[in-house]
Amino acid sequence: MPSTTLPSQKLKIASHGKRLFALILDFAFALLLVNTANHLRYDEHWDLTTSPSQTWTSLVPVYLSILILLILKDLTNGCSPGKFIFGLTTRQLEDLSQSPPAWKNVLRNVSLCIFPIESVVLLMNSHGLRLGDQLFQTVVIENPKARRFLIRVMAANTIFFGYFFSALLIQPLVLNKTAAYQTAVSAIQNSPEVAKKLGAIQEFESPEMDMNIQEQEGHVIMRMTVIGKDQSFPITVSMKLSTMPERSWQLENLTIGGEESSN
Repeated sequence: MPSTTLPSQKLKIASHGKRLFALILDFAFALLLVNTANHLRYDEHWDLTTSPSQTWTSLVPVYLSILILLILKDLTNGCSPGKFIFGLTTRQLEDLSQSPPAWKNVLRNVSLCIFPIESVVLLMNSHGLRLGDQLFQTVVIENPKARRFLIRVMAANTIFFGYFFSALLIQPLVLNKTAAYQTAVSAIQNSPEVAKKLGAIQEFESPEMDMNIQEQEGHVIMRMTVIGKDQSFPITVSMKLSTMPERSWQLENLTIGGEESSN
């Protein structure tokens, strides 16, 4: 393994704590991005194709996507989003004034696939060098050209709030694709009790879903506020999974504002 002796230059090596928190932030950003993209690719009636046996298979592309983002995170002059926020950057060990080439920034991050070991090595090394740094002769330092602290905090807030805002926009789209939601809406629209209390239905607001799906059985509770011509009521629809002749949601009961319908 190459020597971890640092050259004598007037640049400050990043502390262990900053490096670890920057890495955790990079992981969080990658997780949020992949999770958002994963929700966008949900198919119509995805809830009917979900089963415990498919869980690990469906998670493999997610984990691989997160790992790829972590490997590529330092392509911008050795500065990942986490490093930017903490005012850090990656430099060549033999010349702290030089950023590593792109290929080296990529290869040094391949070792992040063994993140638990990398974090232990980082914390135990006196210069905060993880395995990737030691193998490719790189080091993370305090960026002498780091943006002001307030700008970096604003950047972090923009990323996190941007994610939550996009999640709020995506959630209804994902929910509307479920067979459970469509079955619940159909049951509400065809319910004489709902029509009697609300009049003509105009809108469905704030849908929420509690779902539990097994191989051969499942149960889902859908809650939403239904806006009618005359008034609005919270409505709860309970459904069970039927597998004969094919997988579908069957209505169990429909509750209007706490009063169970005869449906």
